[in-house]
Amino acid sequence: MANPTIHRSETPTTTPSETLFHTMASHRPRIRNILFASAFHAGSHRAWLEGFMRHTRHRCRAATLPGHYWKWRMQGGAAELARPVRAIAATGFRP
Repeated sequence: MANPTIHRSETPTTTPSETLFHTMASHRPRIRNILFASAFHAGSHRAWLEGFMRHTRHRCRAATLPGHYWKWRMQGGAAELARPVRAIAATGFRP
């Protein structure tokens, strides 16, 4: 009795783990729009934000307030940040 012929399309070409790896490797991450709101843009806060924006592949914009009057910035910074956020939105930037 002859052995049946196995056609290439009938044999699995990849294992499930290879398929997962291929899917992950071929996936291209989307470039995102990121809007940062910094009510106290000084010191380590400023250094982190500038470093992130310099090294990321994403498109970033930052609405910032000067780094003084810390207690007031914690309490009322959000209302004051609305103006620069609106100005960024007016340019067509959509996070």
